[in-house]
Parts: sequence; structure tokens; C-alpha cells
Amino acid sequence: MPDGSIVYDPTGKLPGRGSYLCHNSDCIKQELKKASKLSKGLRRPVTKEEIDSLAEEILRSSVQE
Repeated sequence: MPDGSIVYDPTGKLPGRGSYLCHNSDCIKQELKKASKLSKGLRRPVTKEEIDSLAEEILRSSVQE
């Protein structure tokens, strides 16, 4: 997001930088543990709280699909 926040965008249409993750829960958990890779992709530091919140939102969404 332009304001620097990190949000889950399943449509891929929100403005700002993006990073792709698979919809498999094991894959998501593994990738989000690698905060340095996510930080590099988003070009900003990512906190543990942001990672936990993002993982919850993605997993909740993937269960609904």
C-alpha cells in the first residue's frame, strides 16, 4: 500500500508493491518465516506482528475458498 502498510490482496489490484504466495497453508507458513525475503520483495522491513497478521488473513481466506 502507498501508506507502507502490508495487506493481503487476493485480487492483486491494490496500488503498491506486491509479493506472491501459494495458497497451501504449509507453503504460506514456510515462506512467511523468511521475513528477510518478504522485506526484500516489499522493499521495507516487515515486523513479526505483520507477518503473523498476514498469515492469519491468508489462511482464513484460503479456507473459505
